[in-house]
Amino acid sequence: MANVYANLPVPAADGVGAGVSTATMGKQRTVTVKGSFFDAAGIGAAITIEVSANNVNYAPLFTFTKTGKRTFNVAALWMRVRVSGTKPGVPVAANVDVGSWDTACQAVTPAVPAGNGTGAATNISALGSFNTAIVVGTFTGSILIEVSEDSVDWTAAFSFTNEGLKSKVFTAQFVRVTRAGVDLSVPGTAVVTLCAADDFVSSGLAAHDMGGVWHTADALADINTKVSDDELAGLQKVNEWEAANWNDFTTLDGSGANTEMDAEDGNTYKLPLEIATTQLDNPDNMVAGMRWDIVVVQDNPARALTFDTYYKFGDAGAPNVSADLTADKRMMMYCLAFSTTEIFCTYELNF
Repeated sequence: MANVYANLPVPAADGVGAGVSTATMGKQRTVTVKGSFFDAAGIGAAITIEVSANNVNYAPLFTFTKTGKRTFNVAALWMRVRVSGTKPGVPVAANVDVGSWDTACQAVTPAVPAGNGTGAATNISALGSFNTAIVVGTFTGSILIEVSEDSVDWTAAFSFTNEGLKSKVFTAQFVRVTRAGVDLSVPGTAVVTLCAADDFVSSGLAAHDMGGVWHTADALADINTKVSDDELAGLQKVNEWEAANWNDFTTLDGSGANTEMDAEDGNTYKLPLEIATTQLDNPDNMVAGMRWDIVVVQDNPARALTFDTYYKFGDAGAPNVSADLTADKRMMMYCLAFSTTEIFCTYELNF
């Protein structure tokens, strides 16, 4: 399996660059941003990576405010760069590259009802198992993306109350879109696309991802024969670490009305507040027993943060972030997924 790369054109001023086909890329994509687009004080433009299924309807993936490299799990047939917030006298001279492995993506565009109701089912049996739903448009109420094996019994895969994207692993035969709670005086419209990619090599031999190294089924069988009983017993001991262990912060996007989070992205998150009020949405891909920390970074002036239904703060109640978290200070949140619908949280203010 070969690696594939693409360069994403970067506008020299506020605007969007041309879309680049990434249909030959798998779900794991590493985006590298180099060059100059901010001054010595770190003030300058924002570079937002956007993804699409059709090179028309794009959703933001992540915003860079400095150079760096990040890896994302996302299925998309197209990617592009949006530049915003350029400063006078601070030129944008950036380069953006994306790399992945050569596992192709596919996409479907299920029908979206004009108001409350359910659209026609679309067959997705040929799609891969890693799915990214992209919703673009201005609409009222909620959009529910449902999947089924028989087109009779349906279960929810994604839910949206605003445009954006979400990803999840599943396989299904059919997908459909349901709208509920629509304000019929201003129903709005939305385009829903579902992109999917496989997590294995399509060469006829099954392949498995082991710590970033891909092995065929034959290679795995060979590996299994080389682990003795004594070695296996050693592997079953409690881990003994000889050095500190850590993972990089995953920065959440606090610039919109809703802040999305994928619990599989790591154990340490940073949430800079950038809008008057944002809601921390229930995480995707959460499993009972997961633990993670979130550093909430207050803006100046102070912003508000609300919490979706899974977050539970006990008798203390949720923090009043706009009132109790001082401008330019930070709040530590400690989270434990007690179940797939409950997150027990504690917090400390003003670091």
